[in-house]
Amino acid sequence: MSRPLEVLIIGAGIGGLTAAIALRRAGHRVRVVEQAETIAPVGAGITIQPNAVAALGRIAGVAIADTLVDRGQRVRLVELREADGRQLARIELAAVSEVPSVGIHRATLHSALIEALDAEHDDHVTLQLGRRCVDIEAQSELTARFDDGTSERAHVIVGADGIHSAVRAALHGDAPPRYAGYTCWRGVCSARDVDWPADLSAEIWGGGQRFGIVPIDGARLYWFATYSTPQRSADDAGESPDVRALFAAFAAPVPDMLAATDDAAIMQHDICDRPFDPEWGRGRVTLLGDAAHPMTPNMGQGACQAIEDAVVLAHALAERDADDLDAVSASLRDYEQRRRARSRWFVEQSHKLGRIGQWRSGLGRLLRRTAAAMTPARSVQARMRKAWSFEL
Repeated sequence: MSRPLEVLIIGAGIGGLTAAIALRRAGHRVRVVEQAETIAPVGAGITIQPNAVAALGRIAGVAIADTLVDRGQRVRLVELREADGRQLARIELAAVSEVPSVGIHRATLHSALIEALDAEHDDHVTLQLGRRCVDIEAQSELTARFDDGTSERAHVIVGADGIHSAVRAALHGDAPPRYAGYTCWRGVCSARDVDWPADLSAEIWGGGQRFGIVPIDGARLYWFATYSTPQRSADDAGESPDVRALFAAFAAPVPDMLAATDDAAIMQHDICDRPFDPEWGRGRVTLLGDAAHPMTPNMGQGACQAIEDAVVLAHALAERDADDLDAVSASLRDYEQRRRARSRWFVEQSHKLGRIGQWRSGLGRLLRRTAAAMTPARSVQARMRKAWSFEL
């Protein structure tokens, strides 16, 4: 490589950090800028599905995938249940993929990525906190401007700054996200307080309600609860139904998990995405993760797709240098083209699954139960294999 690229990544979430590690491993100089003042343990649980584990394994010289398996909990079984506890479907994940599916706390994953970034031990990868990107200028030089009045120049800018991406807004305008029609509570409780197998993940269907359970290590369980309701305004964001009352009639262990979670540890977010937009970047600016293709969490693929994006982006730029910036732009469009169809599929399928999962009417719930019971296991496994495949 003649002159390595100077790459500026906006956002230090899962996708941004993965991109930083992969791009540095490819020989480039990387700066990550994050608006948060500190790197704090935030979020709840997450499932790193086999496609993302495989993608992390393709980053040369790092062992992030092994770290996640060690620190998280391998999920071996997935069940679909009715609110009264009836089992509708059960899948053994070994029949789908030899690569593990790992439940882990989001903060644990984030810490593992920070550790991998720190392990580079050089001045060519940096992380700066407390600076919010407000604009991108792409004229004679590529420049990002920040809320503190400073600016940064780079050969490449990567927007990894989430569903409300400032980089995306600078390129395409600032349209609001699309509300999916339901809100979501998330929490983590001690596994000691709940009777639940350590390797079982489940989703439980009610009428306009769902509850999910994911083991995230040997000691804790992550749960989520969704409820169909009009979107909250900024004025009533502090007012919310009582999640424990809403799910009190669900079969065990749902009430037990809610009772075992402190009020202060329960987070609520309205679920949003965007209709898929095939145009991501322009020139030497590109997007990844939720900045490019925000999706609802119904397939558990938001972070996984950000990881895939990051690894494919680094691969696309592996042979590029600062002596041929036209080739760099072409490689960014190639990255976007390679990711477009797969990202669209996840956005659209996740949105569709969310609508079905939130059906409230008796007829809708009957149709849903019937479809779940009659769908052959091989068809379910084939769809899972499509989701869980990863190729560079």
